Amino acid sequence: MKGIAITNSEDVSALEIEELIREKSKKEKNIVIFNATPKKLCDLCYFGRSFSRIMELVCFFEFKNLDEIEKKLKIGKFSAESFAARCIRKGNHDFSSSEVEKIIGNAVDLKVDLKNPQKILLAYVNENKFYLGIEYSGVDLGKRDYKIFNNPASIRGDVAYCLLRIAGFGKKDTLLDPFCGAGTIPIEASLFCSGRSVHFFNKDKFAFLKFMKYEFKDKISGKCKIFGTDISQNAAISAQKNAKIAGVEVNFSKADVEWLDTKFGEHSFDKIITNPPSLSHKEGENAINELFRNAGFALKPKGAMAIITQKPEKLKEIADKNNFKLKKEISVRDHFILVFNQ
Repeated sequence: MKGIAITNSEDVSALEIEELIREKSKKEKNIVIFNATPKKLCDLCYFGRSFSRIMELVCFFEFKNLDEIEKKLKIGKFSAESFAARCIRKGNHDFSSSEVEKIIGNAVDLKVDLKNPQKILLAYVNENKFYLGIEYSGVDLGKRDYKIFNNPASIRGDVAYCLLRIAGFGKKDTLLDPFCGAGTIPIEASLFCSGRSVHFFNKDKFAFLKFMKYEFKDKISGKCKIFGTDISQNAAISAQKNAKIAGVEVNFSKADVEWLDTKFGEHSFDKIITNPPSLSHKEGENAINELFRNAGFALKPKGAMAIITQKPEKLKEIADKNNFKLKKEISVRDHFILVFNQ
C-alpha cells in the first residue's frame, strides 16, 4: 500500500522516510508518497520529526472545481465502526472545506461520528491537487508538547528540525544557537541526537491506536554538546524549562552575541544554527551583524552557519560584508533557510 506525508520540506521528509523505514519517496509540493505497511506508518508518526500528518493513501488526482472532485473521488473498500471526514486546504478555492467533507461523507456508507470516530478520512487539497487518506497521526505532528513556555517569534518544531537537517547537522556535531528564544532549535537537536521521540511523553494521542495495535519501542542513545544563548535571561530560563519537559539536556544561558569570543573558546562549534531577530528592525540587523562578526571565531574551520529568515536578500548582504559565502538556500513554510560557510 501507499503512504503519504504532509510536510514543509519534501527533501527532509524523503530523507527521514528512507532513514526510518528504508523506502524511497515520490516528492510533490508539500507531499511525499511512498510504499509502507501499517506498522511503518505508525513508526513514522511516532519517530518522525519533519511531518505534520501521516496517512494511508486512498486516492489522489488533479481537479478544476468541486464537481470534478465529486466525480473523480473513488474511496473503494473501506471498513470502520465509525468514521469522520476532515479536510485541510492550501491555496485559493471557490469552495469550503466543509463542502469537501460533505462529498466524502456521502461517498461512504458507514456510521458517522464527528467527535470520536474510529477512523478519519482526511482530504488534503493543495491548490489543484486532491489527496485522500486514512489518517494515522490524528494531530498536527509538527506541534510540540514540550513548548509550554513559548514566545511569538518561535518557529514550529518540525520547521526547526528541517532547519537542522538542511544545515547538515549530524549527531556528533557541536551546536550553538545564539538567539535560542524558547529553545526549539537546541531541543530538537538534542532529541535528534538522543533518538528520543518528540512524542515520547504523549503516546496516546495517535489516531492509529483506535484501529490497530502498536508497540512503542524507543531506542534512546547518546548526547550531543548543544548550547543555546539569548540576550534575555527570561528566554534562557524558559528554554531550560522546555528542555526539561522534553526530557533532554541542553546548556542554556544568558549571553550577547557580541561576547561569543569570551563565552566560548575558539573553534568550539561545528554548526551555528539559529532563528535570529527580525531584519525589519534596526536592532535585529545590528544583532545579526554582530553574529557574523563573531561567528568566525566560534566556528570550526569547516563549520557552517544556518539561519532561518524572511529577509534572505538582506541577510546575504550582511554575510557577504563579513566574508561568509552562501552554500545553500531553501524555502521552508513561509521562511528561507540560508546556509553559509567561511
